[in-house]
Amino acid sequence: MRQAVGDPPGRRIREGVRLLAKMQICDWADLDARCQSVVTGVRQGRRVAAPPVLLATPATAADQLTCARAYSAARFPAASPPVWEGTRYRHDKIKVAYISSDFREHPVSYLLAGLIERHDGRGLQPWPSLCEPTTTVKCAAA
Repeated sequence: MRQAVGDPPGRRIREGVRLLAKMQICDWADLDARCQSVVTGVRQGRRVAAPPVLLATPATAADQLTCARAYSAARFPAASPPVWEGTRYRHDKIKVAYISSDFREHPVSYLLAGLIERHDGRGLQPWPSLCEPTTTVKCAAA
């Protein structure tokens, strides 16, 4: 078992994978010590297991949350800063965008035309946008 999974210390989530593999093959030797080692690692802020592994250990809900936050932060980092940073813009009218790739000879465009014509011009400003159906999305204001 040690040779199949490896035993280098400090490897990310490998300790949890090893614990889960030992449980699946019914190798109960040192089970309590291995469970405690995984839980201790999570409490120390190390990524020693994927979140589902903790469900098979005597971890608390707080331990599970800590593990899930650390795992998801490392696995799915923020791609970019948020587009909206809290700045409020004041306009006379609310802009309503209609985004579709069907603003041509298509039933959607005929049905939507009546909706846009019925907008109250005092409070709303309709803003139809055409997205061309290609492999990359290209949008242009109509």
